[in-house]
Amino acid sequence: MRRARPRQDNVKPKERKASGAVHPRSLHPCPECEKKFTRNFQLKLHMTAVHGMGEMRYQCEECRKNFASRHSLRYHVKSVHSTERPFGCQHCDRRFILRTQLLSHLRTHTGEAKPRIFECQRCSKSWPTKSDLRTHMRSHNPNMERPFKCDRCSKAFFTRGHLNSHLLVHTGEKPFACEYCDKCYQSVGNLNNHMVRLHADIIEAQLEAEGIES
Repeated sequence: MRRARPRQDNVKPKERKASGAVHPRSLHPCPECEKKFTRNFQLKLHMTAVHGMGEMRYQCEECRKNFASRHSLRYHVKSVHSTERPFGCQHCDRRFILRTQLLSHLRTHTGEAKPRIFECQRCSKSWPTKSDLRTHMRSHNPNMERPFKCDRCSKAFFTRGHLNSHLLVHTGEKPFACEYCDKCYQSVGNLNNHMVRLHADIIEAQLEAEGIES
């Protein structure tokens, strides 16, 4: 007599793995371009960084800094305004809340960087992901319209987000500070792009620690 197979929605993750029922992690595609992300928070940061969608609407009551998400604000309050930092760097006097944050900081001492393995055949520039390369290739297409034009110079851009980032170049300001390291940027787009590339592991670890869907 054949045993009835349990319904998949009632099977625990470990049991699914044993039965071969685990599916690969689904990707979150950007509706504006071809990039895909494994975590939803990465997609949201990308949408703000590259496409100018979203705003810095969460403000810290202690220092009045603005952040793109409630999670980023909570993490900022803990990391900047809290005195408890159990993880110390062996190379300098910096201390951190999370071990993953310390590991990310250690890259500044070792010089470790994300490898750039996708090379453009037209200009020899290289990029860490295939999606980055595809986005870059648009710059080589003379027929690709750049509808967003700067009113201070002759430059034009594919997206409004890129134009907004460029406009701050004319002021020379770097008002957007990363809450996870000492980097500062001229635009929220560049800041969020930096966070996606270098600090995704820190954000993910904090989300999992708080039991928040990412």
